Amino acid sequence: MLNVTTERIGDVLSVDVEGRIDSANFGRFLDALKSGFEEGDRAVIVNMEKLVYIGSEGLRACLWTARTLRKFDAKLLLCSPADHIREVFELTGLDKIGNFFASKNDALASLNQPERVTRVS
Repeated sequence: MLNVTTERIGDVLSVDVEGRIDSANFGRFLDALKSGFEEGDRAVIVNMEKLVYIGSEGLRACLWTARTLRKFDAKLLLCSPADHIREVFELTGLDKIGNFFASKNDALASLNQPERVTRVS
C-alpha cells in the first residue's frame, strides 16, 4: 500500500510517501512528482520518514525527477529515510541524485543557505 501527499511550501514541492513504492503503485508516486512540480520551483523534497520499501521503479522515478529538476536548475532533496532505504540508494549509486537530510525542516533550511562558491586563483 502507498499513500502519497503533496504540499506546497512557497516555491518548493514537498512529497510525503508512506508505505511501499513497488511495481504495482509507483505510477501514483511518479504522477504526484510530475503533476506537483511547477516551473520556477527551487526544489522537490521527498519525505521518506514513513517509507518502508522502495523498488527499482521507485528509484527510477527519483532518477527521472532529479534529471527533470536539473533542467530547471532545481534540486531534489530526500529526507528521513530509514537506514535500509538509504542503503538501497547507496548500493545502486543513486545516493548522488539528490541531497539527503535528517528531516524535512533540515531540507528546507538548506535552501535558505547561500551557495558556496569555490574560487580558483
